[in-house]
Amino acid sequence: MTGPGPIGNEDGYTMIELMTALAAGVVVFAGLTLVIMATMHQSTRTQNRVHATQEARLVVQKVVTEMHSACVAAEVAPVQPNSNANAVAYVYQTGSGAALTPVLHEVVLSGSSLNMLTYPATSGSTPSWTFSTTASATKTLMTNVAPVSTGAPVFSYYAYGSNGIVSSTPLTTPLSTTDAAKTVQVNVALKVNTRAAPNPDPNGGAIVQNQAFLRFSPPSASSTVANFPCE
Repeated sequence: MTGPGPIGNEDGYTMIELMTALAAGVVVFAGLTLVIMATMHQSTRTQNRVHATQEARLVVQKVVTEMHSACVAAEVAPVQPNSNANAVAYVYQTGSGAALTPVLHEVVLSGSSLNMLTYPATSGSTPSWTFSTTASATKTLMTNVAPVSTGAPVFSYYAYGSNGIVSSTPLTTPLSTTDAAKTVQVNVALKVNTRAAPNPDPNGGAIVQNQAFLRFSPPSASSTVANFPCE
């Protein structure tokens, strides 16, 4: 009778080695998960910012285009007195007939919303119209809007200097009747925040700026000539 054969090779992994390998795998997987989540978050943040910026540019362009067309009659100043850093009021005409209908548009930053209010004319004629004190329509142009920085104006107003060049110093707001009558340029600057719900990214905003120029002909460089809008 022969005895049992030789014992085979019993090399392998111990329990400690298996647990170590498993722990290392978990760490690697967790790291990859964090990288993927961070990449997805950044991608979403970028998409939200691009969307918000595009929407804001379209809205600001609409407002600026209206103000570009706000010269309803020669030498009639479109920007109205009491326009201020957060609200601009201007006369605008609509319609396709020979006699257009004047309305008063007021674009206002109210809280975090940019709104447009429309006030119809109740009486008068060029250039002395009387407008209703009650808005006939209110439209929200966009939300999640703020000034570029704390205390910064959304709307700035400029007049010509004595050399026929638009002054780099904005007019004091709210505009007086005198300053409103000589406002030839309105700058718009605001910050739009992303609309990621339910917690918008406070650092995901974008700054949008534009300007409206209210003048038909080149200004005079003579210091004795006053250059007014819509001339």
